[in-house]
Amino acid sequence: KDGPSAPSKRKKDQEKAMEGESEQGGEKRSRRCKNDSSKHMIDLPHSDGQMWVRISKILSETKVEKWDDFEKLASDLNPHKEETYRYKALCKAVDSMGEEGKKFFSKILPFVQELILQLPVQFADAKSIPLLRQGYPAKLTLTAHQCAVILACAFFDLLPSGRNCPELAFAGVFSRCEEHSKCLLHYFFRLAVGGISERNVSFHRLVLKNAEEFEPQEDTKLTEFKVLPVGHMIEDADGCLQADFANEWIGGGVLQAGCVQEEILFLEKPECLCSMLFCEVMLANESITLVGAERFSKHTGYARGFKYAGDFKDKTPLDPKRRISNVIIAFDAIVAFSVLVKGKMKDERITFLTKNLDWWRVRQWMSLYTCNLCKNHLSAIMDADSVP
Repeated sequence: KDGPSAPSKRKKDQEKAMEGESEQGGEKRSRRCKNDSSKHMIDLPHSDGQMWVRISKILSETKVEKWDDFEKLASDLNPHKEETYRYKALCKAVDSMGEEGKKFFSKILPFVQELILQLPVQFADAKSIPLLRQGYPAKLTLTAHQCAVILACAFFDLLPSGRNCPELAFAGVFSRCEEHSKCLLHYFFRLAVGGISERNVSFHRLVLKNAEEFEPQEDTKLTEFKVLPVGHMIEDADGCLQADFANEWIGGGVLQAGCVQEEILFLEKPECLCSMLFCEVMLANESITLVGAERFSKHTGYARGFKYAGDFKDKTPLDPKRRISNVIIAFDAIVAFSVLVKGKMKDERITFLTKNLDWWRVRQWMSLYTCNLCKNHLSAIMDADSVP
């Protein structure tokens, strides 16, 4: 919530674009896949036979050796786009990444193309994936390989956009965000060189039944906790449940040049980005939990000072469901840019107001249930694990 995301204007523009496509029919309508909200599913690119034949033919027959070829490939895959693709930030990232950058055309890009071509294999049982909808507790588990295929499709802007979901497409990042691009490139480089591990990533939507009536016990004592000095990062905390002080639109501004807590988390653990495809905007009584996302990168700095800082080997063990034992809980955070302006509160939503402290407690109790830490309040929470 504390980063630039401007979801309202973006979503309105997106909806207008989708309406325009539906009126024009043919290639423009099918390119984004037929996202049928009535069945609450997101159709993947191979769900449209005619479109998939065209996409797979282009990917399998195109060998990219220079930037002009790359931009032409992106345009050929997206004939509905009026603007020309320009990947200035991606080009700078490649030039500054040493040996990894030198392997962009020979190793990384062919690998991304091959991942997209694996769509019918990795999603052989279904050509659509379910939306995690507002108001309905649910969960979705993907393999690490399926996550990689989805993100490869985002590389070339091939994924559909739900009306209540963020847009998962890398074109904007590759055009203007060099450090973001480095993180994404490193993810694909690691997979291309080291292979994709046999593990899973789970996405849960939790819903509190009656948030207004929920009253945490006033006599509940805090557990012991440790405060670390400046220099320690949330991402480096070992064995901890990680809070994602999130935008209501999961991922916040990660693909729009945003670069604060949530965005950094998603860049270092790119599998989190998959949630943007199928998680609808969070309501006030909801949270989204991500279990098992692997960390691939390190960073320095924050916001405008954010810099990609190289490889990270995630040695966190797997749980019985073959997920990395890491839990991220995303809940809509309050915007609180400053406390006082000329001796007066600038924003009535400021974090320290009593009503907002109560608001935070509701979300924390709801979120902590994911780790079975709220055993005394099970009746107040709808369990995502109980949903078929």
